[in-house]
Amino acid sequence: MMNRSVLILEQQSWKGGAQQVLLNVLGALGKDFRPVVAFPGDGPFRDRLQDDGIETLTYPLGTYRPGKKSWGEMLAFAWRTVVCTLKLIQIILSRKICMVYINGPRCLPSGVMAARLTGRPTLFHLHNVLTRPAETLLVSWFAQRACKIIACSNAAAESLLKSRPGIKSRISILYNPAPELPLGKSVSTSRPHTPIELGVVGRITEGKGHHVLIDAISKLAPRIGKSIQLTIVGAPARQSSEDESYLVRLKAHAKSLELDKQIVWAGYQHDVEPFYQSMDVLAVPSVGTEGLPVVVLEAMQRGIPVIATNTGGISEIVQNEMNGLTVPSGDSEELAKALVRLQSNPALFERLSSGARATLNPRFSPELFSLAIRRVVLELCPPARTTQVLHRDAEVGK
Repeated sequence: MMNRSVLILEQQSWKGGAQQVLLNVLGALGKDFRPVVAFPGDGPFRDRLQDDGIETLTYPLGTYRPGKKSWGEMLAFAWRTVVCTLKLIQIILSRKICMVYINGPRCLPSGVMAARLTGRPTLFHLHNVLTRPAETLLVSWFAQRACKIIACSNAAAESLLKSRPGIKSRISILYNPAPELPLGKSVSTSRPHTPIELGVVGRITEGKGHHVLIDAISKLAPRIGKSIQLTIVGAPARQSSEDESYLVRLKAHAKSLELDKQIVWAGYQHDVEPFYQSMDVLAVPSVGTEGLPVVVLEAMQRGIPVIATNTGGISEIVQNEMNGLTVPSGDSEELAKALVRLQSNPALFERLSSGARATLNPRFSPELFSLAIRRVVLELCPPARTTQVLHRDAEVGK
């Protein structure tokens, strides 16, 4: 079988949940496909792929801040999309790309247009739940022009189908795989420490709800509140003034509540494993909707109970009272009650820890995920079709 090139479009150059899943996608491609990963800029995740011998490129996707966008920002994005499309067409033709894999909605417009103009199939991977009307309209319009769509959860798929029910036959639900445990590491079997070690892992942005968790801790009785040590692993997105401002406000808020000495701001960490090893409970206090957070899978794989808001795809994995505790989004009072229960009830902690380990059934198997991805890629990019496309491109170039 010939070695075929797949163009992968990334919308950020640091590692988040979607990038962790992409590592599994790259493994699924095996030796029969040669990945070429396009990034909007430099960053630690891009450096990692380069160290692994994977070819990377830069395309002018630019930055796009979270939240509601101004007309000027939307017009700038539209212009960058045109420029990206032209750049991607050149990459597809010069590197004999057989398929375009689109790892996020910001890459979707330019990826779909470049692929259609060059006659290449597209696979769109949706990792989040669409909520804003303008974003949903734009993504769903381009998604219906993709050949195949993979959604990380039923919640993510439903957010797309509400706008475009006609694309249901092209959507497959494929849960994110649980990352492999590092060699020599084991799951938690102990009771919580005193003080209890509470962790948050992920990007520092308002939608992740760090402020709700800090408020919840402040509502606890002093005896319980002082027994909680919070470690926040993560950083604002690069070049995001909104995220940077949010971090400044968070630290000031924690100080005003006299909680600053109980909080460790660990920043971005390439290796999160040491933090999981000392963590008793993972908190996912999101106030926005989540597709299916990889950090939840990582915690459960290690037997770490999860306290999370019951939003988006979280409710598809965190079962209240079985493998974690769920609370309403943005409700610091209920979050505080959940913290009290876990801190004061060792039997509950042990039951949820056992339930967390038992949760990761074959739905979250890396092997099944890789088989499913590879099946879709082979369907879109079979050897016979690849040969025909390359011959056609060669004729056009004469």
